[in-house]
Amino acid sequence: MSDTEENGEPTEHWLEVELPRRAFRRVRRQARRAGLPVEEFLKRATLAYASGGWDFTTHVLDRARWARRHGGHPDPTWPLGEQLAVALVLDDDEFLQAAGCTRQEAIRRLDWDITDGAEAWITDVRAIL
Repeated sequence: MSDTEENGEPTEHWLEVELPRRAFRRVRRQARRAGLPVEEFLKRATLAYASGGWDFTTHVLDRARWARRHGGHPDPTWPLGEQLAVALVLDDDEFLQAAGCTRQEAIRRLDWDITDGAEAWITDVRAIL
């Protein structure tokens, strides 16, 4: 089996995921809340957790959900990296201005916490939020 076609182009990869009924229902509920098909939701979630790390991504998701329920801004008592990540995920330019940094400066700060592609990670986390 080869990962490339005869012309050297990469082939598309398929991943089959088996979930217990209870886990599938939870994933389906989360996908509906995010407005995505289950397959797209699983792909985005996998990419977000792979590039941001399980703990960091989980913290940011939890904090972003909290912020949405409590006024839409990160809590100033949180660590700065989490505040900036939540502000970026929620597209909260008002908070970034109050924190004294631009979107690009916040993304550069996040690059220390994320293995690669901060913009892609932000997009994936925003999609599964």
